[in-house]
Order: sequence, then C-alpha cells, then structure tokens
Amino acid sequence: MIETLNSIIDLFNIHPEAILCEPVSIISGIVAGVSAIGKAAGAAVEGANARNAGEFNAQIAESNAQLSRQQAAEDERVFRVSARKEIGGIRSGYAAGGITSEGNAQDVLEESAANAELDALKIKHGGEVKAKGFEADAALSRAKGEAAQTSSMFSAAGSLLEAAPKAYSGISSGKLGLKRT
Repeated sequence: MIETLNSIIDLFNIHPEAILCEPVSIISGIVAGVSAIGKAAGAAVEGANARNAGEFNAQIAESNAQLSRQQAAEDERVFRVSARKEIGGIRSGYAAGGITSEGNAQDVLEESAANAELDALKIKHGGEVKAKGFEADAALSRAKGEAAQTSSMFSAAGSLLEAAPKAYSGISSGKLGLKRT
C-alpha cells in the first residue's frame, strides 16, 4: 500500500506533505480549470461552426450569382430573337405596302434595331448587377464567419486566462505542493 502511494506521489510529482492538504480547495481549483477548458472548447467549436455557416452561405450566394448570369443570358437571347422577328415583321409590312427601305422607313427600322439592342443590353446588365450583389453577399458571409471564428478564439483564450488564477488559488490554498525539479 505504501509502495502504491509512493508511486502516485512520484507520478504526479507531489510533495509527500501534500497528502495532508485541504481537498475541497484543491477540487475547486481543478473544477475551475476544467470548467475553463470546457468554455474554451465550446467557444472554439462555436467559432468553427460560424465560419462553416459563413462559407456555406457564401457558396449559395456564389451559386445564385452564376444562376443570375445564366438567366440574364437566356432572357437576353429570347429577347433578341423576339426583336429580330418584330423588326422582320416591320420590314414585311413595309414591303407589302410598297414602301421601300429608304428615308423615314429606314430610319424607323434603324431606330427599332437600336432600341432592341439597348433593351437587350439592359437585360444583360440587370443580370450582372444582380450577380454582383450575390457575390458581395458571399464575401460578406465569409467575412462574418471568419470574424466570428476569430472572436471565439479570443473568447476561448479569455476563458482560460480568467480561470488560471482561480485554479491556481484553489490548488495553492489547499497546500498541494508540487516537487521542484
């Protein structure tokens, strides 16, 4: 039995007089230390989760940006097809009425084509503006996630630093002496 006790004393590097220490103080110091470790681990996990959520939201926003560009490109294509048909109908109407593509008739066709081009470019631009908004959201989501993770690391460190004196005080007031090597 004495041999086992001596082994424990040597294993934990404890002064033999520490066996007569105040266990409640020591236990409260140990509990304070363990509690701080738990709080720090919780803060670290919370930060990692926030960063992961930010990344997930950013990926969705980037996907939405891509879809916005694709939708705008398709809307532009459909509009251009429709505009060509409309201008072709105007030409056919002129030809059926015996109007040549000169003078006012030509001006009307050119103006219709120019207006159609402007409208097509507005569709494309609208899709690009929407996509840029999604990309800005993605960057913001990532930044928020990274900031939350950084904040949680400081919180974890603060928990450990705050508990260190409490743990030391509890252990030292219980007169648990560690051997000096």
